[in-house]
Amino acid sequence: MPKGKKQGNSPRHSNHPVFKSPSQAIEVWSSEVEIKKVRVIEHPIKIMPGVKIYMHPNASLIFRNRVLIEGTKLAPVSILPLNSGQTWGAVALHGIQTEGSIINHLNIKDGSGAIIDNVRYIGSLSIHEAQNIEFNHLHIIKNHSFDDMIHVVYSSGVTIKDCYLENAYSDALDIDISSITIHNCKILNSGNDAIDLMDSNALIEKSHISNSGDKGISVGERSKVS
Repeated sequence: MPKGKKQGNSPRHSNHPVFKSPSQAIEVWSSEVEIKKVRVIEHPIKIMPGVKIYMHPNASLIFRNRVLIEGTKLAPVSILPLNSGQTWGAVALHGIQTEGSIINHLNIKDGSGAIIDNVRYIGSLSIHEAQNIEFNHLHIIKNHSFDDMIHVVYSSGVTIKDCYLENAYSDALDIDISSITIHNCKILNSGNDAIDLMDSNALIEKSHISNSGDKGISVGERSKVS
């Protein structure tokens, strides 16, 4: 590069480069979507009420930026197998750029998990290395093969309100090294634990748990739960 006229200094502990991130356009999904393989979305996205997302076998959807799902009670957003009886991979929010994501009235059915670029997404819904993510009216029925229906790991400020989780293959909600609030949730017929915590902080309130294959709430490895 040609020599500039501005004075600069070498980076050190109290002086390091600042990069201004360019603003990104928001992609909007307002009609039916098919996901045929692994799709990674690096930019912000908004999903409008009533949108159905059909997943092919082994397809996964990875969000690496802010997600706004604007489902409503009468027109939820749904993530479903392409054909009845099939299973698919995972839907994930991964990374710091997902901060501030808000997911309203989302239905998920027949997901499993996935290994993508050496990352193990062991929940049909996975939240990795994220913060300040809010789920309202989350409804998940039946996951397959992998350990968890929902897996939260290395994340903080995750809130799940008014959820309904039924027929988890193993753990319904697995929280590792994270902080979370669970409010007014109903968790039924989990194959293993309904809520399994490792080295995490959690507030669980006004929730109903029944017919778990193992523990209703497992508080392990230095976790603190109210």
